[in-house]
Amino acid sequence: MNIEFYEVSDSNKPDIVVIYAKYKDKFVMCRHKGRKTWEIPGGHIEEGELPELAAKRELYEETGATEFSIVPECKYSFEINGKKVFSVMYKGTITKMEKLPDFEIEEIAFFDKLPKNVTYPEIYEKILKK
Repeated sequence: MNIEFYEVSDSNKPDIVVIYAKYKDKFVMCRHKGRKTWEIPGGHIEEGELPELAAKRELYEETGATEFSIVPECKYSFEINGKKVFSVMYKGTITKMEKLPDFEIEEIAFFDKLPKNVTYPEIYEKILKK
């Protein structure tokens, strides 16, 4: 998969956000209902929503994080179904979590390193190296 990196200030409007977050020095990963693989929290940016606000919303919805800090780490693009998708990856530190909200996530887990069974292995490998 071809992944291109950009400056965070690049003018291309991002479509999605991902949040590479840690809680007590462990990576926080989530598993969507009906899936067996783990994902970095994130999702689509709603119409009119700023990327940072989307990242904060997604981090809460997908992990239950209520107190955290996030910083934009990089911007990248990849192609899926012939369409170029732009994303901003945020690095996050979670300090407080509550019960997982009842949205699309089945469970969360904490890892020392990226687990083997992730949903987007080619993308995660490249963006986490960045």
